[in-house]
Amino acid sequence: MKKIVPVLMLIFMTNNAAAQVYKCVKDGATVFSDIPCPTDTVGTVVDGTSGGNAIQPVPSSSQRVTEQLDAMVRERRLRELDFDIANREREIQDNINTMVDEIAELKKKSDRLDQTNAELKQSLANEMQAVTMKYRTMNTALQNQIKSLRAEKRSLSQ
Repeated sequence: MKKIVPVLMLIFMTNNAAAQVYKCVKDGATVFSDIPCPTDTVGTVVDGTSGGNAIQPVPSSSQRVTEQLDAMVRERRLRELDFDIANREREIQDNINTMVDEIAELKKKSDRLDQTNAELKQSLANEMQAVTMKYRTMNTALQNQIKSLRAEKRSLSQ
């Protein structure tokens, strides 16, 4: 029994010596503890292996949570931007396809007219030009939105 007590004490002391010691500072008061510092304090870990001289900063749990949350928000926004860009690009392609169809229909009408209806033919040409301008304007606005979304994406990716 006498031999077991010193061995147990040695084990207990070894475990305590290897444990981390936290130095917590709140409102100028310093407290040392074996548990991490509360979120409303500035905490550091005192390294027991080097005689207590090495101090390493420890981010508080609220700092870690805030950093993780910021990273998650940034990643979500990047996904949203990719989604918005893809939608705008599809919308542009749909506009182009619709414009081509409308122009083809107007061209068919124009081709069916004989030369005696030159005034009606001119009217159809003006209508085709208006259709082209309408879709050009819509696509230019979408392309500007895409540029803006890509710029925001680049700034988030840096």
